[in-house]
Amino acid sequence: AATGITRGVYVSSVVALGPVAEGEGSETAEYTGPFPSEYHRTKTLAHHMARGAQAEGLPLVVACPGYVYGPGDEGPPMDFVFDVLKHRLPGLSTRPTVFSYVHVDDVVAGLVAAGERGQAGAVYVLAGDAHDVNDVARRVAHLADTWVSPLRFPPFMVKLTGVLLDAVSRVTGARMPISRELADVGGSGERWAHSSRRAVAELGYSWRPLEEGLPETVADAQQRLGKRQA
Repeated sequence: AATGITRGVYVSSVVALGPVAEGEGSETAEYTGPFPSEYHRTKTLAHHMARGAQAEGLPLVVACPGYVYGPGDEGPPMDFVFDVLKHRLPGLSTRPTVFSYVHVDDVVAGLVAAGERGQAGAVYVLAGDAHDVNDVARRVAHLADTWVSPLRFPPFMVKLTGVLLDAVSRVTGARMPISRELADVGGSGERWAHSSRRAVAELGYSWRPLEEGLPETVADAQQRLGKRQA
């Protein structure tokens, strides 16, 4: 507002739109919790602030990426791939969470399009295809020619494990493959899937399927693990 820019793009997240019971949610959803993690809570609060700024006439476009993955990642999505490759997961949930997986390059292209052609006051979902966490773990293991634990635990056991490992992490300072938040996010059976139809129609947005984007992601993880071991 102070600089008088003609259009700004705020990068929100589909987590600010909330989970859906079935199918796909839309960019119009208004989510107020409950929040399975601090990330979900803070992204939702910021999303509401951005929407409020839009309502006051600020020339702002809001973009909501899905579960972003891709080579070079330093965050939780790549940590999950590392944990599968290093066999650090004792098991998976009997109620795996569903996410809209989207390659980072497709998100970047969508953000550029939002800046160039997005309508001020609009919200665009930049998501991909919906897959559950267990399916993705199996795909990662298959691409790496390795295995993933066949054990499956109910959500309450996954959460209990996360609580215990949180205590270990606080004492040792080491990152554990399961935490209370990760258990709530990835093993609760919720569906964080949202439609990108508006972005497709107005921005020309498109995304590659997981089977096209995941191989280079796994290859990058294997290369980085090899360098660490060397």
